[in-house]
Amino acid sequence: MATWHQSHNRTGLAALYRSEPGVWKVISDKPDEFASAIAFNNPEDATALAAKNGGLIVTPLAKPEDTPACKFTVLEQHDWHGRRGYVGINESQRLYVIPADGGFSCLGFDVAERKRQAVLKWLAKGALTVTVGTALAYEAYLEAMEAGRRYSERSGLKCLANLTPALTGLEGRRVALVDKSGQEIERFYVSRSGGWMPVHIALKRRNSSGGCAVYMPDGATVRTI
Repeated sequence: MATWHQSHNRTGLAALYRSEPGVWKVISDKPDEFASAIAFNNPEDATALAAKNGGLIVTPLAKPEDTPACKFTVLEQHDWHGRRGYVGINESQRLYVIPADGGFSCLGFDVAERKRQAVLKWLAKGALTVTVGTALAYEAYLEAMEAGRRYSERSGLKCLANLTPALTGLEGRRVALVDKSGQEIERFYVSRSGGWMPVHIALKRRNSSGGCAVYMPDGATVRTI
């Protein structure tokens, strides 16, 4: 995780992940990319950003269900190939809340199901019908991701279903993202993440060491610059 220099600065990384009173942090810490944190004074904004970029949330409290404003349901236990764990269900924001070291990360119900269906289609496997927003659906998502990872490891192939179609073929180019009203949202260089299921990454500069996953609102279009 983080860059080589950051990974050798344990004190600095520990400070990045440290909980602070009244502060919800969203940590972006991907392999060989610059680790960073964005702080919020409320859980709703932190949860929204984490759902968008897959970041890790560090809360000021020990457990997510202790944060009344989040309105989490009781954590449901799941058993996946002998691993015992818990997944929180945030019904109001349609998010799975996954405990992790020092906090928790979030995954949208619909995002998880879309990725599960896409991976199973890539693997030419039938998809078990599940009710989204349940521990069973989250377990089915985990199993699909693990099957995809193993297949990619054996075959050397990548699942491209998570790429943004409008950006495919524009890697390395600078583009502008325009909303449906014609207003420019942001400009960035298009790149791809690593891993067996890559996503498109928005880079501020061509030589940036890392960036965030591209988020395209409904109706948005891409214009090359």
